[in-house]
Amino acid sequence: MQWLKWNGNLLWQVNGGTPTRDLQVDMGTGWPRREIVIEAQGNRYANSFRGVRSFDKVVTAELVVSPIYEPIKRNLEAEVRQWENWHNEFIDTAILQVMMEGGTLLELDAIAHTPVWRDMGYSAKRVTQSWTSPSKYWRSVTENSKAGAFNGAVPVAISCTNAGTVPAWLRIDITGVVDTPKLQVGDHVIELRLDMTNALDNLAIVCTPPATVVFTPNGGPAEAAFGYHTSVSTFTLFQLPASATTDVTLTASSGTATATLYWNDWFGTN
Repeated sequence: MQWLKWNGNLLWQVNGGTPTRDLQVDMGTGWPRREIVIEAQGNRYANSFRGVRSFDKVVTAELVVSPIYEPIKRNLEAEVRQWENWHNEFIDTAILQVMMEGGTLLELDAIAHTPVWRDMGYSAKRVTQSWTSPSKYWRSVTENSKAGAFNGAVPVAISCTNAGTVPAWLRIDITGVVDTPKLQVGDHVIELRLDMTNALDNLAIVCTPPATVVFTPNGGPAEAAFGYHTSVSTFTLFQLPASATTDVTLTASSGTATATLYWNDWFGTN
């Protein structure tokens, strides 16, 4: 790790980049803890495997805080106060970000725990800081994108590469004229009973749970449009497989609107 940031604040940097804070330990940066779900059956000889449940990721860092300028005691108090303010209870979900050895930037949506302090004599304190992430996985800072245009009922394939080790949800932006747009990746489909008749009509789909669909007609206010989906639609399963290049196929009753697909690369470990 080259550096660690929380909510835009630099907590630690390698090679003395943060001279008053020295990282001692980091834990929990790998794949989230998981549980194998087994359901008991009436058959005494075998039970049934139901899947794997992942727990929220908990990342913990231990640092020694030790001011290098006089007055030591006052500067130590200021360092502690600054750290406490950076991790105060009124900060909702924020971004925990790391730079890896090769320069790769990864980030995690997380919530900060209360910092725990231990005295190390007159001039230093040791802080244990944890963050919990309900999203569980690291993601690339930069969002990928690919675009294509509908061609009525003629299938149009957009080739997308997910370089991560976790399946990636898509964010989809459709602008233009199209009737009943349909997208498919593998066996999973998103189809909406919407007739977009203006070149500036826009449809914004976010597949990350909880999925959302927002339709903004040209010159009109945005409106929730999730209810326009057909029964074949599976938003939260609409993902690019991990470590693979996959086609997302566009079809429609008619129209030539532009579809832009966005996704992050997701990783189980940094």
